Amino acid sequence: MQLCGTIPPHLGNLSFLVSFYTSDNTYHGGLPEELAHLPRLKSSNNATNYLKGEIPREIGYLHYLTILDLQYSQLSGSAPPSIFNITSMQLISLTNNNLTGKLPITIRDHLPNLEGLHLSINSLDGVIPPNQEKCRKLQVLALSFNELLELFQERYPT
Repeated sequence: MQLCGTIPPHLGNLSFLVSFYTSDNTYHGGLPEELAHLPRLKSSNNATNYLKGEIPREIGYLHYLTILDLQYSQLSGSAPPSIFNITSMQLISLTNNNLTGKLPITIRDHLPNLEGLHLSINSLDGVIPPNQEKCRKLQVLALSFNELLELFQERYPT
């Protein structure tokens, strides 16, 4: 629809909202932390926009969220650890942003329903967290084009 502008914070007042899709538009600015006031939100697809700033840590308060798609934006900072604690989560897609930092070591401990983790094309570093067997439904693990070199250095020292 070629919508543009910023995502209005007052959308956080729509307490019965279950799905929130703004993908493939030209929204800019930050992702409003008020979206965390949507207690019934299950799916959020805001991919392919010009969103900047950090992912609000408050997103982790959305306990029924199953899909978080923020890929192909310009988000920065680290991915809030709180989003990796939402047990209902099935898809986390943050590919092609400017995210930095390490993945939480407990990333897989709280995501039994995770089917896809898309974090490619960022600047994440550190190791790939252990305990992959805890994500029994995981089908796609996309971590390419990051700085996850320590994993290989620990297993295959030079």
